Amino acid sequence: MPSKPEVSPLHKQLDSFGRRGRRLTAAKLQRYPGVLVALFGQEALADADAEQILAERVERAILAIIAGINDERDRRIAEAVFCAKPEFYDLNVDARQRKIKDMGGGDLRERYKTQRARIVSDVAAALQRMCGAQKVADHDALLSPEARRAARQLYRYAQQALVVVDAFDLCVEFAAGVGQYLRWARAGGCNLAKLPRGWLGAYCNDDESLRLVPATTTPEADSALWAYAYCHRYLRTLLQDPTGRDYLRENLPLECWRSVQLGAPFESDEVDKMLSVLAESQFDDAYTFAYNLCQDSQGRIVEEKWRQLLTTGMLERENWGKGADTRLPSISDPSQLGFDLLMLCIALQHVFPEETLTTMDEDFRLAVDMIIFLGLLRLGVPDGDDESERESKLVDDVLKYRPLRYSLAEEGDAVWDNDHPKHDPWAEFH
Repeated sequence: MPSKPEVSPLHKQLDSFGRRGRRLTAAKLQRYPGVLVALFGQEALADADAEQILAERVERAILAIIAGINDERDRRIAEAVFCAKPEFYDLNVDARQRKIKDMGGGDLRERYKTQRARIVSDVAAALQRMCGAQKVADHDALLSPEARRAARQLYRYAQQALVVVDAFDLCVEFAAGVGQYLRWARAGGCNLAKLPRGWLGAYCNDDESLRLVPATTTPEADSALWAYAYCHRYLRTLLQDPTGRDYLRENLPLECWRSVQLGAPFESDEVDKMLSVLAESQFDDAYTFAYNLCQDSQGRIVEEKWRQLLTTGMLERENWGKGADTRLPSISDPSQLGFDLLMLCIALQHVFPEETLTTMDEDFRLAVDMIIFLGLLRLGVPDGDDESERESKLVDDVLKYRPLRYSLAEEGDAVWDNDHPKHDPWAEFH
């Protein structure tokens, strides 16, 4: 008499859970933790929060596996075996089979008996492939192949956009600080000509803010908007994939999670507009994208909104109406856009460390240099040798206040983080 084929520990635990759990929920997986132990090991469940996360992942993974079963009869059997739908909750095996028949699924009693083991084995194999022996700390534990592809591209474009957004933020904040510094100097009767940054006083007064950032469109702004549009393209793919959505929800701060779902600071129709321009552009580059975007009124609004955000650090709520409930950046509220992009980079760098931008500091310096150069031209600063030297010194001055992550990258440690220096470099402006 042939012996029964050996089954895996995970198969055994899934089979047991199907009989005892009587409801496929994270709570039931925690109550009968054999499936979680078989997948992740007992140590992974020592922390209650970690156990909750793993249980939610496994619940969603099993539901996705069952939904992907092509044969309708096998799918209905799987739903009954694991009580994967509310109509099967708390029913014993006989009652589940009767429920299938009552719902028009035919008499599957014999098929249930003969195919149950195979279906459980298929679910176990698929679940093992998705989870393996992963732990909560394994950041890409349950990313499907489609989600991984989208997440990789999202990380690439989010870094490109973030470098430029950070550069604009720094230049805007520096200009605001220097403008205040010059007003104090004037009020105190100081001779501006003798102050290191005093020469900038010729380009602003007490009633006019110092603008070191060009208000008109620039290649840097276009490049960042193009990259940001691609972020939304891959972010949508990621959010539509259950494993990608779970990963972002678990790894982003709550405020950022809400923000990326809304598409802030843009409205959903404005994001749609950007994505349609991406899809329709014959040449895929920042200049072509920005040119095509501005061919109608909706696209021009998107571009103007983006430019206003980068060059002033804020959006005038009354100008945009519909987004009044969305938290928008301001000078006193560091760019929510930059924060969202940074949190995405932090969440994804552990999944794709090889994609981390090793030239982040160099790219940041180049962006700041170009922004200041164009900003001074717009201010009317002459373009000569003396002015070039002053411009170079000004750029170096601005870079002293750059986020710590770029300073560390210059030293060879390219990592996205939100750490702050021990001593606030902006204290002199406070």
